[in-house]
Amino acid sequence: MIYSAPPLPKNHEEMFGMNIFALQLNVLSDTLKKKLPPTDSRLRPDIRAWEGADLKEAESEKDRLEVNQRKRRNMFKEFMTGTDLDITDERTYYEPKFFTKHEHQDEKNKT
Repeated sequence: MIYSAPPLPKNHEEMFGMNIFALQLNVLSDTLKKKLPPTDSRLRPDIRAWEGADLKEAESEKDRLEVNQRKRRNMFKEFMTGTDLDITDERTYYEPKFFTKHEHQDEKNKT
């Protein structure tokens, strides 16, 4: 056998059938939180509520996020109407807030 899945914890039914590694992926230490941009999905309130087994709060928070996202998208489409920018290509109108692009030396030397 090439691969075998790691053993599941005793209470895996209560943990959505995940193994220990999968459960630890979203555990955030204070040190890690300081390094993450506010846009990191692990910081989403609906995800945090879901992981805390507060399903009602997670669902209402997800609904709130989706409604706000649709409003912003519709407002943006109205704003962009009549411009030459391609609204399907975010690179033409978004400037990153939390990251900077660095070119590798190899990319600069390509012809």
